[in-house]
Amino acid sequence: MSRSVLGEFGVVIVEPNAAERARLLRVLQRAPGFDVRGAAATGTEAIEVAASCQPHLVLLRLDLPDLAGYAVTSLLVARHPGLAIVVLAREGEEAAARLAGRMGAVGCLTAGSREEAIIEAARSALGTVLTGHRATPRQLAAEAARKAQDPPEAAVGAAEER
Repeated sequence: MSRSVLGEFGVVIVEPNAAERARLLRVLQRAPGFDVRGAAATGTEAIEVAASCQPHLVLLRLDLPDLAGYAVTSLLVARHPGLAIVVLAREGEEAAARLAGRMGAVGCLTAGSREEAIIEAARSALGTVLTGHRATPRQLAAEAARKAQDPPEAAVGAAEER
């Protein structure tokens, strides 16, 4: 995975809500080391934008209008080896976050996370891919639960029961 000429990592944001997509864009544009190369509102657009932009990182909403976020994760990882994917989950989507982890996601954020958490998750995901240490699906589910202010054990247990 090579960085751009300016030493920045390319990012694609996949978020159906225009206001949240714009917020994520602003957060990453202000943070050093990131080059937002594209944005998408659907899974289909995400696949097309990733193919044309060749990002290092994708921030991907799990709840998309056309395709399941975990399915988009699987397609992106298959087509772009070395791509870091951080899923954006809503409260109660721990099972979907866990499935996205099985499909190749390396990080998870709760929708509406603070700016610092977004930047930290993006950097952590890139570091994870660069070092080859991927999070397990159980760790992703626990991370989603923790960030939603729920005890991780309860969320993971509930996800396993589904």
